Amino acid sequence: MRGLGAFVFLVLWAWLLLWLYGCNLATGANDDHVLASVGAVQLRVEDLPVGMAEGLSPKDSLAMLKRYADAWLRRQLLYQRAASKLAGRITAIEQQVEDYRMGLYIYEYERVYEAMHLDTLVRLGEIDTFYQENREMFVLREPIARCLIVPTVGNGDAVQELKQAYKHCDYEQLQHITTLTMEANIVPLALPDTWLSLQDLKAKVPEEVYQVLKDCRARSYEIPVGEVLYLVNACQWKRAGASAPLEFCQGEVRQLVLNRRKVELLRALEMEVVQEGVETGRARVWVE
Repeated sequence: MRGLGAFVFLVLWAWLLLWLYGCNLATGANDDHVLASVGAVQLRVEDLPVGMAEGLSPKDSLAMLKRYADAWLRRQLLYQRAASKLAGRITAIEQQVEDYRMGLYIYEYERVYEAMHLDTLVRLGEIDTFYQENREMFVLREPIARCLIVPTVGNGDAVQELKQAYKHCDYEQLQHITTLTMEANIVPLALPDTWLSLQDLKAKVPEEVYQVLKDCRARSYEIPVGEVLYLVNACQWKRAGASAPLEFCQGEVRQLVLNRRKVELLRALEMEVVQEGVETGRARVWVE
């Protein structure tokens, strides 16, 4: 099928070139590859983006070519007008263009170099060390909580047991709660093994439950919402301004470790390039 698609594409382009040739004969153009021109500057068939008309019908291909040629013509005319009117500022503009071009090359080379040489494996020990050495960086901007949230319906035996068990967060009781929820075919909305932000909680629970939780004054709640009774145990809270626990900010810490590695890698690359240039005599600072 891919071979057939390529064949159809070649046929389309052959047909297109014949059409262009016919149009150019009608308009007196000398080169059947020219699609548009502004003075001596030309847009030619070979300048078009590869595969631009692939998958289109001949009619749609011609329409796309026309739009592309029109846009190219407008851009060239504006550019040539701007260049003529800003002749006095050409040097400054060319310097900006050169700076931008140089920046693009450096950025792309550093991106490729980073992809080839940056070690992205961050071990837990490194994460913990960075966290311990920079705890002041990880301050909570909003409260977070470890919560048990279990939606229940009815008054069956499992639900009655859950109403007693959910008030405790110790390991054995949580194991018991897990068993009860499985027996009652209940899926907890949150378990206390994960820290959740207020926004996380808001996405998990009905608004009535969220309004109670966001101004948490007690540890356990039974919150009715329609026919559902939400059993909520706010096992642990940390207020805004407190240090974020590592479990909550581990992803952020990992990214900071990677960022530091990246900076060090690119700094080493820069030093290597400078040293090579100086040692080979290709580079020298003449200001003493």
